[in-house]
Amino acid sequence: MVQEFTDATTGLQVGQMTTDLVQSTYGYHIILRVALTPDMVPINESSNLRDLAAQSQFGDLVQSWVDAATVTVAPDFENLDLATLFGA
Repeated sequence: MVQEFTDATTGLQVGQMTTDLVQSTYGYHIILRVALTPDMVPINESSNLRDLAAQSQFGDLVQSWVDAATVTVAPDFENLDLATLFGA
C-alpha cells in the first residue's frame, strides 16, 4: 500500500470512508474501509454477518423440519373441553 493510502486510512472504522479525496501517484481516490472477516461486518448493534448467516441457516433447517412433518389430528380433538383439561 502506498504511504498516501496508509496515512488516509489510519483510524478509519469499518464502514467509514475518507472525507477528502486522497491523492497518490496512482491518481485520486475515495477509500472505504471494508471488513476483513465476517465478524467485522456490523449488521446492527447486536449482530454481525456471521450471526446473520447462522440465523439464516438455522431458519432454513427449522423450515425443512416443518415441511417434512406430518400432522395428524385425533378424532377426539374437536371434543376437548379446555376448562376441564386446564382445571379452570
